[in-house]
Amino acid sequence: MFMSRCTLVILNKMRQALWLCLLCGCSSQQVFLSRAQVIPAKINALQQQLQQQGYDVTVINVAPPYKLTQPLLIKSPLLFDDAYINGIVRAIQQQGYATVDVISMQTAQHFYNGYNVGLYLPPSFSINMPVVMQTDNCAGQYMVLQTDADTHNFTLDRGDEYPLLKGNYSLNAQGNGTLSTQNTQMLFKLVRVPVSTWAGERQADKLTVTAQTSSLLPEHCSFITIYDGSPP
Repeated sequence: MFMSRCTLVILNKMRQALWLCLLCGCSSQQVFLSRAQVIPAKINALQQQLQQQGYDVTVINVAPPYKLTQPLLIKSPLLFDDAYINGIVRAIQQQGYATVDVISMQTAQHFYNGYNVGLYLPPSFSINMPVVMQTDNCAGQYMVLQTDADTHNFTLDRGDEYPLLKGNYSLNAQGNGTLSTQNTQMLFKLVRVPVSTWAGERQADKLTVTAQTSSLLPEHCSFITIYDGSPP
């Protein structure tokens, strides 16, 4: 039995619709957020940020295609909706990431169709106080800060002209901490940063005093530890 011309037209349109669906992922709009090598707090914060802005988020455990130093968004080569992508990028930036890499690719592990995208964050490191730090920028003064991870005590050697400053410290997962003595308290921020050395670029932990109840140290005094190999 021969098909009518109308039936053939309908079938052709159905085939075209199915082909477009296979290429573009139909109408699905999912942000697949990978938790691989990232602390849960960062994943939860970004997931909530995206959901508050109307994005449907699914958390996965897939490693990024290469080592990351900043967030990576993977999209289909056929996705050209800049407003959609820029909205996701802005949400990431609101979590403190200055730059986001956006690439188009489809591989076995990173295959995203239509408006589905993959989102990968750089690996988190465990924030710990370095055992020894020396002044990095402290109005020309040289001092040494030593800490004990077991007791959470610290000693600050300010040179022969001053007595040793001793006390205890606290540090949270975001790198915010406190150096406390009987008479004073200093707030600080601990971050990991790349630094240039004579041997090339190295990773370093940098502690910057952000506030203090008495002026024991110059304003914004900072301490640093530079690692020769991989940081702990």
